[in-house]
Amino acid sequence: MSTIAKFRVESMTDYGYCKEVKLSAVYAPTGVNVEDRNFTKQTPSGTITMRIDNPEASILFKPEKYYYVRFDECE
Repeated sequence: MSTIAKFRVESMTDYGYCKEVKLSAVYAPTGVNVEDRNFTKQTPSGTITMRIDNPEASILFKPEKYYYVRFDECE
């Protein structure tokens, strides 16, 4: 089983040897964006903090941009 959440980059910090990315779950219970309202019902709150030391991976993230996060159970 898996689920998908929608997150927004709230901040990025460059430590030189890595970048820290902080994301927050989309929360829009009454917004005009139907997709955001649907994600709010499924993942109403949450945060993710990552430290990325791979420069090629860290360029994917941009402040205030939105990203889908897929959660799959693994062993």
